[in-house]
Amino acid sequence: MPVSRNFQVYVASNEAFHDAAEKLIGIAFDLQNQRGRYLKEWNYQLAMQGRIEAAGLGDAIREGEIVLSFQTFQKSLFTDLLFDSMLLLEIKATQDLCPADEAQLLQYLALLGLRDGLLLNFGSPQVQKRFVSTLIPSDARHQISVDSSRWSPDSEDAKELATMFQLLIKDWGSGLKRSLYLEAVVHCMGGSEAVVQEVAVNDAKIQIGYMPLNMVGGTSAFTFMTKRPDSPGFEKSLQKLVDSTSLKNLHWINLYHQELKLITLANRRWKR
Repeated sequence: MPVSRNFQVYVASNEAFHDAAEKLIGIAFDLQNQRGRYLKEWNYQLAMQGRIEAAGLGDAIREGEIVLSFQTFQKSLFTDLLFDSMLLLEIKATQDLCPADEAQLLQYLALLGLRDGLLLNFGSPQVQKRFVSTLIPSDARHQISVDSSRWSPDSEDAKELATMFQLLIKDWGSGLKRSLYLEAVVHCMGGSEAVVQEVAVNDAKIQIGYMPLNMVGGTSAFTFMTKRPDSPGFEKSLQKLVDSTSLKNLHWINLYHQELKLITLANRRWKR
């Protein structure tokens, strides 16, 4: 199975979810009032689990394992707390919540097929609570459209690269962290030792250093992004990057929501 887990989940009604969330939020405030805000995340995880079960509210599974598999790649992710098989709780102990915290919870929700989750931060002066909801329905995450109208593979490796990304995203679905997809693909290509190379960067005729890039086919590199395709100036910046090297092409693979774009940016200096 591309995505497997050792626990069961179900999608609760909005009313049931928010009723459960309010109970957990109350426990969290009591916990911080009694134990302060300077413990570690795992301390709060264990304390929340213990208090939930002591109150007889239901089961609280800590560090539920989600296993991602693709070809020879396998990786385990661990959730913080799953309450009553339907409310995923992510716990932080930091000064303030940041977008990366929400992104982490969104990834777990996507993998579990859940719609809503709860983020609690014990490290702020008062417990911070944030409800996080997925924007893409679970089934739709695997319905990917592919636009390869600007894709010009210059080697068999580049052709296989495009196929690999398409298969991976159809297996795992969209909505995951960029680094997770890239880690799987690089592993299947032989690992970072075989893929990542230091490429010379030039300013006119002056070499100004080196930059690590993911190589494919010997003379080209590739990058994987999860940007809006029309992000202002982004394609221009990638074009300037490849023009500053001796690479033939930069193959840009971009996943945004359910749209996968395959774009080849040719080195304009290579043509001369």
